[in-house]
Amino acid sequence: MEDTYRREKLTPDEIYRRRNSKKTTEIIEKLRMELYDLLANPEESRSELMSKALNYLKTFWNQIFAYRNDGEYSIDNMAAERATRPITVQRKNSLFFGSVKGIQNSAIYNAFIETCKQAGSLLQGLLLQTAQRIKKGKNGLRKPSSHDNMQIIIVKFVNSFLDGCLQAPV
Repeated sequence: MEDTYRREKLTPDEIYRRRNSKKTTEIIEKLRMELYDLLANPEESRSELMSKALNYLKTFWNQIFAYRNDGEYSIDNMAAERATRPITVQRKNSLFFGSVKGIQNSAIYNAFIETCKQAGSLLQGLLLQTAQRIKKGKNGLRKPSSHDNMQIIIVKFVNSFLDGCLQAPV
């Protein structure tokens, strides 16, 4: 059902209503009854791991189904997983950059890219405008001096970013 909510791009209020509909509540209550039936029959042969899982479900039932209390809650942590995956890959790949400067350049580049992905094209457009201002030295955004390493890294990123952005529509 949650996949359907995402595909249909429902509002949080509509998601809340559907999560708490009669149909959904009946399904969850059947699950709870099945859980209590399984726990009530200790003579059934089941592994220790299965017993632990059933007891965990019983203990944390309310927390597990707390996502039903708000249409903005996610049933899973996929957003967090997707957000941390590039960081993990970056950390592993940084072993092969060969220099600290290469790692810094890559970290800044990936930070901008991931921020744009999460915020959407609005931020991408804003970044493009900011990058153009930095490149031109306008609005208090100065061009770096030769000893300003972070500014040099950002300007290098901006130059490569602009090259990519100007070739594709934003």
